[in-house]
Amino acid sequence: KLPVYSLAIDSVLAGGRGLEEGCLFILSEAKRNQPSIVWMPCIDTWCGCVSVSCQAALVTMLNTMAVDTSVCLVTTLQSEAQMQELPEEWRAVICKGATVPLCQPTTVSS
Repeated sequence: KLPVYSLAIDSVLAGGRGLEEGCLFILSEAKRNQPSIVWMPCIDTWCGCVSVSCQAALVTMLNTMAVDTSVCLVTTLQSEAQMQELPEEWRAVICKGATVPLCQPTTVSS
């Protein structure tokens, strides 16, 4: 069983820290408790709500992780077209790893 850490804005703020401090704390905890998963829902919306300095701090921390760090960043986008609207730093982080396009189901199974 792997520990899962959420970077959803409400989860980060629920910890009683500021957004930037909370994000860095969560990522530090994920690194300390490897292997682990960091869940970042709707990165396109997340980037629109979080300051540039907070994003820069998080991207820097992700980019400076050792190659053998066992932290999996899982994030979603509403559409693949929105990937081009993300800041370049985030596109670089996401494209470093494996990306898996998922489609919404068109029918309901019984």
